[in-house]
Amino acid sequence: MVVSISDPLVANPLAFVKHQFASRLSLVPSTGSSSSDRTRSPSPCSDATFVDVRETFLPYLEGDLKDQVPCLNGGVNGVSVSAATSPVPSGTLVRYVGMVRDMLNPEYYTGAYKVARAQNTNSVGNGNGTPGSSSGSSGSEWQTTKYEDFAGEDLSLATETVMWERRPLFCVAVPGENKWVAGTEGEEEAGGIDDDTAMVTSASAGGAGGDVGGKKRRHEEVNDVVMEDMNACPTCPACPKSKRSASSPSSSSGSGSGSFFNPNRGSFPCLVKVYENSGLENVKLNDVIEVVGVLSCDPRLTIWQSGQYQEGEEVTEEDMANNPPASKVPRVHVIVGRKVQCYQNALAGIEKKFVATLAAGGREDFRQSQGRLLGLRDQAVRVLSKSLRGDTLAAEYLLLHLLSSAQRDPSNPEQVVGKHALNIYKCPSQPQSQAEVVGAVNATLERLVPRSKMIEMSLEKLNEKPMWPRKDYRVNRLLGGPLLLAERTHLLLDETRLTTGQLQAAGLLNYNCLKSLLTFQSIEVDFQYYKLPIHCNIPILVLSDTKSLLPCDTAVALQPQEEEGAATEMNLTEEDMTELRYYLCSIQLLEYAIPSNVSDFLQQEFVAQRQKDPTNTNADSFHRLLTLARLVTQSFGEKELTVDRWRQLCRMEELRMQRQQQQH
Repeated sequence: MVVSISDPLVANPLAFVKHQFASRLSLVPSTGSSSSDRTRSPSPCSDATFVDVRETFLPYLEGDLKDQVPCLNGGVNGVSVSAATSPVPSGTLVRYVGMVRDMLNPEYYTGAYKVARAQNTNSVGNGNGTPGSSSGSSGSEWQTTKYEDFAGEDLSLATETVMWERRPLFCVAVPGENKWVAGTEGEEEAGGIDDDTAMVTSASAGGAGGDVGGKKRRHEEVNDVVMEDMNACPTCPACPKSKRSASSPSSSSGSGSGSFFNPNRGSFPCLVKVYENSGLENVKLNDVIEVVGVLSCDPRLTIWQSGQYQEGEEVTEEDMANNPPASKVPRVHVIVGRKVQCYQNALAGIEKKFVATLAAGGREDFRQSQGRLLGLRDQAVRVLSKSLRGDTLAAEYLLLHLLSSAQRDPSNPEQVVGKHALNIYKCPSQPQSQAEVVGAVNATLERLVPRSKMIEMSLEKLNEKPMWPRKDYRVNRLLGGPLLLAERTHLLLDETRLTTGQLQAAGLLNYNCLKSLLTFQSIEVDFQYYKLPIHCNIPILVLSDTKSLLPCDTAVALQPQEEEGAATEMNLTEEDMTELRYYLCSIQLLEYAIPSNVSDFLQQEFVAQRQKDPTNTNADSFHRLLTLARLVTQSFGEKELTVDRWRQLCRMEELRMQRQQQQH
């Protein structure tokens, strides 16, 4: 049984695409037209042929029709497609939201072709709901394969062909996206696999030491994979038959001892194919995108798309990696798409819920009430301090950390402003108490911010495997790591489990990678022969026993005000959590400015601080204070810095320094 879809554009978008293509290219002969005029067709080389198609489907991405489109990692009309027992047919219009984890080589395909039509006595359709050749006519007509993997006819019979280009992007579900963003709170975790470096058994026979570089599979062996895929479900990865273990052998034949990294691992993986003028021309690695396009789950993709399908032909590991079974990694041909901004997207998701909450509870909208806004700020501090054993000062700095965002000057992209990496140290010495504090902070982040991720910083974890993304040239694919995250993902580093020991080579490289991420908000992708830095925007919080060796912008010594065993979370209603989330999301989008009179005051303050403490006062330290002043101002919902807010920040800094001096 297939998911019921009433909208014809959703149920069969290709019929509309082909109809528009034919309508654009057909010439209606006028009276007296010559025979050559009636058979002449315009050139299909221009992509402008599909402008109307993109405009037609745009409301399904950004308009009121968005909820009518099945989402591969979401749902349709409130029903999760990924958990549904009814699959979505191949060829359906679907929506997908994911992070770009790899950018594959461009594909060149036959986008349009002309076929000769024999003389007919009846009107003939082409089988997809679009007009065919008319009665009694003969000649040639153009067809298109745009938004498809295969043509409906034998292309060897085409009289003319036009080659077009599309760009495949390997995407996975956004790492660290919290359940409340997708509206899946209370549901069990999906069966996705986050470890992209898990090993799968190779079908290569012979070989020692697990080295499969350069080895090939014969067509007969690879065919077993295709048959397994066809026996599963050729329509959708949501079908229970297709939920095979991702760690199972990639071929049922062969018993080789070799192995290779599987680059197609991940939660809800999808191969997104981007076309010209789809809205995704400037997408880069680790961007989050939302696309609306045509679902393709044809099992022939495994062999046919690699081009190695003749009897006796050999298929390389690279072919297998770049053309995984469609039941495991579906294809989406993008008609329209857009980049997803973290907090703007979260705001759009909770806007309706927030308005409904106000109406149901008779509450005053804090956006029109300064008193209500201050109350929400105080509540946010209380929630954060509860997870920190009642430490209000540490909670104030944690709130500022949650509001921080790294920005770059277009004229100097290497200069990072606005970041605020925070280190909260002196966590309880007892392991059980440490785990409670770390767990409480992590749980609070998951409830408040759209994206968060925790990494255990033990010696074993640091030495275990690389955290940075790197290229595997055996399969010509990029392998992601734990640090390849979408922007505005709050990263929690748990250093409380760090013990005395020695960092090995991988551990040292992981430490340097974290150091670069903290200092420059960039992560280097290892291409073996060179490294390419990628700019990030990852707020980082470090919890540790002693002051962390990682270069954090601010370090606060924890002073618990509550005894061990006390509750670490506040009992808040869903309405309260909705308001807090809306507060945190909307506050970050406020404009900010420093009035001229306050600017003059700050210059005098800088001179006075230099005279008082010339050793510790410099341009970098003053820039840090300006960043904190902006965050303090925005936390109160204000758009301009005032002298009072500056002095409030200075008092916070004095208390923080007093704690730091007490530790020595």
